[in-house]
Amino acid sequence: MRKANHFFLLIILAIIGSNFTYGQTYYINTNDKKAEFKYYFRIMDSLVAADQNEQLHTCINCVKHMESMTKILSSGKTTYFGRLSFTEGDLKKWHAWYTHKFKQKR
Repeated sequence: MRKANHFFLLIILAIIGSNFTYGQTYYINTNDKKAEFKYYFRIMDSLVAADQNEQLHTCINCVKHMESMTKILSSGKTTYFGRLSFTEGDLKKWHAWYTHKFKQKR
């Protein structure tokens, strides 16, 4: 019984540790999809602006949200946990999708 408890504790610690290891874990969930996009775009835009020399920018939940909503996959690194990062080109594609989807409906 004690071995099972130790194993379970190690699994929990590995999951929690992975969030700290693999970058920011910003998250928002509302009924307003436009607000969610704006939230994630602010984060990703600031990551790109903060370091223009970086090729990949890490924000797990940003990538997960954008990929699931737009169906446009990031060209960032893929690991066991999924895609963790995005490029400036990915961000431009997601912005274009958002503009086409939400701004043309007016």
